[in-house]
Amino acid sequence: MSRQYHPQGRYGHVAVGYRDMVFVWGGRTKKYSDSDRSKLASTLDRFDLRTERWERVDAKGTAPSGLIHCACASEGPLVFLYGGGDGETDYDTLHRLNLDELAWTKMPDVGPGNGGAGSYSPGRKNGARMVLWRKKQLVLFGGYGDLPAPTQPRAAIDDVPSRGLNNDLHIYSISEDGKGTHVASVYTRSAFGNNPCNSYYSNFF
Repeated sequence: MSRQYHPQGRYGHVAVGYRDMVFVWGGRTKKYSDSDRSKLASTLDRFDLRTERWERVDAKGTAPSGLIHCACASEGPLVFLYGGGDGETDYDTLHRLNLDELAWTKMPDVGPGNGGAGSYSPGRKNGARMVLWRKKQLVLFGGYGDLPAPTQPRAAIDDVPSRGLNNDLHIYSISEDGKGTHVASVYTRSAFGNNPCNSYYSNFF
């Protein structure tokens, strides 16, 4: 009898429940001090709650590279991943996974990072939190990475030159054809008080 498949133990991954399945993607399979990218999982696995068995899923399309601490939001079969890091670099890409079709899609870039003058892009984020509202809007909050532009000083919590914690809030609208547009940014510290909770890995809503 062949040995039952089981994915490697990991942390910093994404786990989403859909119907009678739990889907797991990404994460690091070794200790944090090991920055070897080969230890970053880029596979998609699912656990069947009925049979209590794991299975490796071969999804089509353009999947993200192996990352940790991506912002994740899902509703029904749609799963969105934003940002994340590999231990050395943080990222600003947005991907969608359709669990009915088992297909990845890289969503359109929304522009330069927060450092650009007049930019409303969330920029590179690691450990941010995100929710999907009525399958039409992604709401992204906080995280560690690019600090807001000089015109948005109240969104920065860490007093470091270019990277750190922040509490900015971003809204990304998804159109019927699957394209996206970053339509709003909110970056008022007073909305969260003078000493908001640590936005890195914090729960959202």
